[in-house]
Amino acid sequence: MSERLHCLWSGLLTALVLVVLGCGGGHHTAAATTTNVPSTATTIILVPTTTTTTTQAVATTTTTQAVATTTTTQAVATTTTTQAVATTTLAPTTSTTQEGTTNTVGSPPTPLVLSEGEQLRIVVTGDSVIEQVLPHLATAFGSAAVIERRVYGGTALCDWFAAQGGDLGIEHIADWRPHVIVVGHGGNAMTPCMAGVDGSPLEGEAFSAKYLADSEYVVELATEMGSRVLFVNHPVWFDGSTWGTDGIFRSMPDRYPGGFVRFASTWPELSPDGQFLESAPCSEDEPGCVGGYGELRSGLWKVHLQPLAAWRYALTIVKEFIAAGWVDLKVFAMEPEVGDG
Repeated sequence: MSERLHCLWSGLLTALVLVVLGCGGGHHTAAATTTNVPSTATTIILVPTTTTTTTQAVATTTTTQAVATTTTTQAVATTTTTQAVATTTLAPTTSTTQEGTTNTVGSPPTPLVLSEGEQLRIVVTGDSVIEQVLPHLATAFGSAAVIERRVYGGTALCDWFAAQGGDLGIEHIADWRPHVIVVGHGGNAMTPCMAGVDGSPLEGEAFSAKYLADSEYVVELATEMGSRVLFVNHPVWFDGSTWGTDGIFRSMPDRYPGGFVRFASTWPELSPDGQFLESAPCSEDEPGCVGGYGELRSGLWKVHLQPLAAWRYALTIVKEFIAAGWVDLKVFAMEPEVGDG
């Protein structure tokens, strides 16, 4: 294992100890109410298709995480590979509960025109929550898209820049010319790029300033590549508090008007009215649905997602692609495999 990756995971493990002790990834603010309201948002019924997913995970050696490999081939940035990695539970960060919106309000469509037979090229960067969403996102897009993965549990957005991630930095996919970069980081501050001068995790205004600067840097990179950017938030915590990046990601379309930078909220599906929702009615053809009802959340602090929630999170992304004109609904048929997850 390279010295860079050794340092990365030493920082991750140290920060995880701080999280258990009540320190680390920041704070979260409880919402005024905790009433759970079932989601009534309309979902797209999807049919599974053959998919090509390009992914890369950070290679690592650790005594606390098991790595399950779903293919035997690992290649460089734009080559098709798939790896599933065991994730870690993350600590919440500072934010207050806001009303959810379904997508980028007021932003015009910015249609993509693909040549005949051309696949949509998508880069997804995120944390352990997004790791759970990726398989469902691949199912939804099917052969209509190729997905390049910059995702690993416990990482921050800055971990996927060249200064921290080296060859896996988003900067190095410029030649691949992705059509869209999807950003789904909740707000980890457990790695060196999110540490202050004293080595402790950034918090408060310093935390927000760093994630805002990093989000703006992604937009800058996307602009240079001729790409679009979609920011997406995670559902609220069990106590109704939100992730530290929630307000930042919501603000990005206003900072970059015109429809090339967009925001999609998972709240209508997974946190209606900004409230924690642990289970919900569902259709039998949705993954994790048993007898018309399914669990949504899992893990310590209910941070992670059950298959039903991961599927609906993926649909939130797909629906925003359709609204933005980035994919034609007629290009692919989408329906989950029963029990998929």
